[in-house]
Amino acid sequence: KVYPFHSSERLQSFQFNLHGSISLGDMNSDGALNVLDIVILANLILTNNQSNPSGDINQDGNQDILDIVSLVNLVLND
Repeated sequence: KVYPFHSSERLQSFQFNLHGSISLGDMNSDGALNVLDIVILANLILTNNQSNPSGDINQDGNQDILDIVSLVNLVLND
């Protein structure tokens, strides 16, 4: 619901449908898998900041060294 700034007299409701996808390994969302994605993933894991779902390459629910190894393999084979 959206409320006017000065009063709630003119209440309007809106619906939004959001669509998107996650590209596994594309940590910076630039559309390419490269060494920058590896560096970003390694930094996220080392700092325990695992908030990017793109970093769970092997889809086991964790971001760890196995995901880094998987991402390196993806980058080298691309």
